[in-house]
This record gives sequence, C-alpha cells and structure tokens, in this order.
Amino acid sequence: MSEPNLIRLCKLPPDVGPAAGRELYLDPEALTFFVGEPAATSEANGAPVPPVALAEFLAAHPETRDAVRTFVIGRMTGQPKAFQDENREELDRMVAGITDQNRHEEVDWGPPVGREAW
Repeated sequence: MSEPNLIRLCKLPPDVGPAAGRELYLDPEALTFFVGEPAATSEANGAPVPPVALAEFLAAHPETRDAVRTFVIGRMTGQPKAFQDENREELDRMVAGITDQNRHEEVDWGPPVGREAW
C-alpha cells in the first residue's frame, strides 16, 4: 500500500489536550483525517514520523474526542462552538425520541449507480 497524499488542513489549538499544537491532515483519496507532529522525525534514525489516523489517535486519547470534534466541525462548517453545542443538544433530544413506534422501515434505494458502493 502506498503512503497517502496528505493535505495539511490546520494546526490544532491549545484547548484540545494532547492534540494541541499537532497538525490536522486529510487524505483526499480515502477521506480520512490524520493527526501528526509538525515536521516530526524519529530520534532513533531521523526518519519522518508519519501522522496517525485521527480515529486511532482519539482511541489512544479519548479525553480529547469532544474538543477535537468541536474544533474540526467548527473549522469545516464555520460554525462557532456555541452553535455546535446548541445543535448537539437538539440532536440528542431528537434521537432520544426515536422509538419502535415512530421508526420507519428500511428504504430500498435500488442497486448502486455509477461508482456508488454500500
């Protein structure tokens, strides 16, 4: 497997715990986020240290999940944190209202068209 061609998106802010000061990257082919040290190299051999997948980083640092999530959503949508929190509470309220009585059946959208896959 070849190394992904990553696009640097931004530097993470100080309020995201262990992720603070790290760079956020996007692999445009896989649509996967990565976190890495800016220009990090291995102390052992001086080789570049590749960024790790954001999901992998958050699994190792679960306390940073909400702060990183809020920051990434804010950067991508331009929404301030307060607006995101309002939406999150509304979403949580709506999801809590889902019951077996008001849930619809699965919708069959037909076979994939073009390059769609699911």
